[in-house]
Order: sequence, then structure tokens, then C-alpha cells
Amino acid sequence: MDMRPQKTAHNGPADVDESTDTYDTIDWLVKNVPNNNGKVGMWGISYPGFYTAAGIINAHPALVAASPQAPITDWFHGRRLSSQRRTLPSARISLLLRLRTAAARTHSCAAQKAR
Repeated sequence: MDMRPQKTAHNGPADVDESTDTYDTIDWLVKNVPNNNGKVGMWGISYPGFYTAAGIINAHPALVAASPQAPITDWFHGRRLSSQRRTLPSARISLLLRLRTAAARTHSCAAQKAR
């Protein structure tokens, strides 16, 4: 779901939003990435900026810095959806490729530090 809205209450594991996803991701990273210092920072521009901003809500204690830069807002409000309908899929593909590249770079750095 694009831009999952923040839930006002979480009644169980099925009640998720971007904040809870971020919390769980940070928790897993701190516990499973070798040689980390227990501190996490997040940054993002545009779509990743939205995830960074949402991750600040009910943040994990290890999150010590966050920089959401020009985060997207509501794509589905007013005319913006209809004017960008053609470019949206290519923007999503570009984002996914950049995230995959960043994840591979992070994995490579962690593997080198573990040696």
C-alpha cells in the first residue's frame, strides 16, 4: 500500500503502519548486523523521505538521527494523481533500483567489516 496511514492504536501484530515496520526493521538490524554500535540514522528524499518521516513516529530507541528531505505527501489528493499517472510506474522502478543498490552496498560494507 502506498503511503500507509499512521494508525492511532495498535491492537496486535496485524495492525501495522510505516512506523511499526521501521521499528521492526531497526530492531532486526541492530540485533543481526555484526559490529554495529547500536545507533541508527535514517535519511531519504522524496518517497524515502516519507518513510524516514513516518519512522520517527514511535521510533525505536536506537534511532538517533533522521533527515526526511522533501518527503512526498498525499499523491491521491486532487489532480496530482491524474497528471502523474504515466510517470508513477517509472518513478517506482527507479526508487526500487536505488534501494536495491543501497542495500547491496550496505551488505557489502557489513561483510567487509565482519572479515
